[in-house]
Amino acid sequence: MSDRPDDVAYMELQRQYLVRLVAFSRNRDVTPLALSDDDRLASNADVVVWQRIISELNRYRHPESRTLTTEVRDNQDASINKLIDASNSLIGIINETELNNIKKSIAQKLGVDDEYVAINADRTFYGEESSTLELKKSIVFPPVNRRRFKEVEAEPDVQKWAILKTVCGFLNSELGGDLLLGVNDNGYAEGLDADISELMREGLIKVASNDAYSRYVQSVVEDAFVDADNSNPIGDVLGSDITYATETSKEGKYVLRVRVKPYTFGLVKFKDGSRPEGLHDSYVRQSGKTVPMTPSLASRLRAQRTARDTSDMALLRKAADEKRVAVLKGYASSSGRCDRQIEVYKIWEQRRTICGYDILNKKTRLFKVTRCEGVELAAQKWSRAHGTTNLDIDPFGMSFEQYKAQEMVIRLSAYGYRLLVEEFPVAGKLVQQLQAADASGAMFELRCPISSPEGLGRFIMSVPGHAWIVQGDSLKEYVEEKTKILTQCIG
Repeated sequence: MSDRPDDVAYMELQRQYLVRLVAFSRNRDVTPLALSDDDRLASNADVVVWQRIISELNRYRHPESRTLTTEVRDNQDASINKLIDASNSLIGIINETELNNIKKSIAQKLGVDDEYVAINADRTFYGEESSTLELKKSIVFPPVNRRRFKEVEAEPDVQKWAILKTVCGFLNSELGGDLLLGVNDNGYAEGLDADISELMREGLIKVASNDAYSRYVQSVVEDAFVDADNSNPIGDVLGSDITYATETSKEGKYVLRVRVKPYTFGLVKFKDGSRPEGLHDSYVRQSGKTVPMTPSLASRLRAQRTARDTSDMALLRKAADEKRVAVLKGYASSSGRCDRQIEVYKIWEQRRTICGYDILNKKTRLFKVTRCEGVELAAQKWSRAHGTTNLDIDPFGMSFEQYKAQEMVIRLSAYGYRLLVEEFPVAGKLVQQLQAADASGAMFELRCPISSPEGLGRFIMSVPGHAWIVQGDSLKEYVEEKTKILTQCIG
């Protein structure tokens, strides 16, 4: 064909045109089909259509672009134009699966659907929502189709309740589940950057970091619930039942995975008076949806939990509910083992710890259930009316009396902070990130009122070089004394 240059040029243009169609179908850049000003093929009917189609493909995913107003189009040309206009106008309104279907229709009309690659094929797919998986794009911004105005509107005080409903549902369910923040409804990561920027702007976090974002979500979640039966706050329980971990998708987007274990000690509900109008006081996850808790549902779930929960803690709850004496069989203490008759009026389920009146010793104190051989219920009723007490548990599992409280301040390296959160999640909620590392390299600060230095002191000694005491004379004395004893052991 060397003696037919026009035919050769036509075939070369056709090849370039087909290459660009395949590029579009495979999510690659589509470069214009450029002709020189003096190209004799410029007026060829086929070439005119090719140029117009390639120009249309260059408008794809560019909503600001306008439809080209050229001469009358053929049916294929007009159809592609409409599909591209539809796709551009629906970005942010319909999900990516539907946008993907529109693009596939364009590829079919161009005859290159055999080369088609989904628009999200290179993205991490986190799965579809189910009974144990919920996807939320944001804890700050409402979904696009629920915004009151066209422009993006931040509503952290409103949007957080969508997150809390899900967590409540998982806590009350049989299996629990994972809540992924920063992932859209189609299962693809959008990231946390927009949330973090807005939380910083509103002063809800002090540092623009994934850790600060995670701590904000944790503070929102763990201050929202009470036990549905006795209205006791359960933040210390949720510290172990809920974990927070930042993940990175393969395209570099950050996602926060909130893993929720079922609350096996009963049911949970929102704190009275805390929720906005229109929200129910409790929810449960069923068949991939978070649904309001009904009396019949609550009754069935309680029956299921009671059937499973034959543990010592169940008996202690029963003792507290019925104001009966509980017997801690073979309770171990520094004085040996003996049975303890206890009037139980406060329970920390996850810590397996109770507060009660010891009838034999005539003293209110804390008891660790793990130190007894078993629990029995006595027929005997409480001998005295119990009011409130200042006896509590500090974030390190030690007894805490408010009137003896002293504020301790320690600073932690990043490694020390991670270990603190893993071992003492309740204490982890009290940590603040410093604006910049101090001279010792500390990046985090813990302020914590305690009345006994043992728990916090033991933690500090377990991470030498990663924790520094800033305030707390009794804490310093405790660590110094134990250090001397350890030195003598080595000696």
